[in-house]
Amino acid sequence: EDRLDILFNNVGVIVSLSTEPPPKTAQGYKLALGVNYIETLLFIKLLTAVLATTAKSRTGPGIVRVVWLSSFALELFAQPNVGVALDNLDYHVPKPGQERYGISKVGVWALAVEYARRHRNDGIVSVAINPGNPTSELPRHQGVVLKTVARLVGY
Repeated sequence: EDRLDILFNNVGVIVSLSTEPPPKTAQGYKLALGVNYIETLLFIKLLTAVLATTAKSRTGPGIVRVVWLSSFALELFAQPNVGVALDNLDYHVPKPGQERYGISKVGVWALAVEYARRHRNDGIVSVAINPGNPTSELPRHQGVVLKTVARLVGY
């Protein structure tokens, strides 16, 4: 393709709280961090050139957009004034599955902010959003309590 006007980075994986040790990517990262953050970063790096080329060919600001789906979990697990604490991304100090998921979504938010900063002069708008609580298969491997809450608040 030679043009891309909008990109939705809509990826998400939650690892069951009872899954220990937590699964890893082929590269050795915990699955939530690897899929939700690192793979998204690599994917956007592959598409940035075509996004920038498209933006240059369009008239008017904000025509080319990147939308990053984060989560309310970032509100729960972001480190104040820091975002993501980088000293434990390998989880040598173990963290529960929900916290690992939340940290990965804080990372997605940070990617959106940094991408906006780096590419605003290219004419690319970058925003992170909380998709709310749509009914999905995301919590399918979670415990009964989390599944029940997801059913109650989902729409």
